[in-house]
Amino acid sequence: MKNLYICNTSSDSVSKVNLETLVEESIFIKENNFRKGPHGICKWDNILLVANNFSNTISKIDLLNKNNLEEFYIGSRLTDVKAFNNMAYITCSENDNLVIFDLALNKVICQVPCDVYPHNIEIYETLNIALITNMISSTVSIFDLKTNEIIRSIPVGLFPTKSGIIRHGHLMCCESHIGEETGHLSLIDFNSGEKIKSLELGKYPVDFYYDKNDDKVFVSNFEDGSISVIDVLDFKEIKRINIHGMPRGIIRYGKSLYVGDNLNNNLIIIDLKSSKQKIIPLGKEPNGMILD
Repeated sequence: MKNLYICNTSSDSVSKVNLETLVEESIFIKENNFRKGPHGICKWDNILLVANNFSNTISKIDLLNKNNLEEFYIGSRLTDVKAFNNMAYITCSENDNLVIFDLALNKVICQVPCDVYPHNIEIYETLNIALITNMISSTVSIFDLKTNEIIRSIPVGLFPTKSGIIRHGHLMCCESHIGEETGHLSLIDFNSGEKIKSLELGKYPVDFYYDKNDDKVFVSNFEDGSISVIDVLDFKEIKRINIHGMPRGIIRYGKSLYVGDNLNNNLIIIDLKSSKQKIIPLGKEPNGMILD
């Protein structure tokens, strides 16, 4: 049984959506009148880790006992979190830091200076590295998981929001180009940092999902309410799906795409063959999502 977990930033909640029944359950992390602002999310054992943008904390939600909720101060304006080897790696956008938090001891181990406004982190265990996407400095930092050091930074296009390594060993970067009419998805040589190709997409692409099984990338264009479907081998946009609203988080599972609509507070399920859509109401301002 697969579940989708989605951060609802303005509702201080996480939606759990059963992908078989399509039933949504809300897990609230509210505390009196103190706003949390859940933004990034990952899973560690039976625990959900949530990076809170407003309260500058991470929440640990026990999936076996949802009343068991812990919270820890990390730093200013958290945007993303990933777990590896009992450590949480958390991007603090206003501090320009990556914070490493010991999940067993519940304490900060160290802070690593990044480039300006780190927004996203992706971990690659087999390579012992993480990629940190820095929006304001328009760079992707390569972080060594063994030494806890940034070993180099790669310049990319304006206001990047997410990066990843695809099956062919290249770096892929979603460049939002906020303030312009179109954004870009770029393919970059991981070793040299040279840009191989750059593809013009819709307005403000903010997130993507790479499906390595059929070498396709699905990109959410936040400002124009569309999803771009990219064939990686030809590096061409082969389809654009209009869903309206403001698409943010995006995941493919089976024959469907699951997209969070940040404007209308919905999960949109798109059948990739027929393009038919289903809508499931969520909390306010859905952002980060994971599949479990």
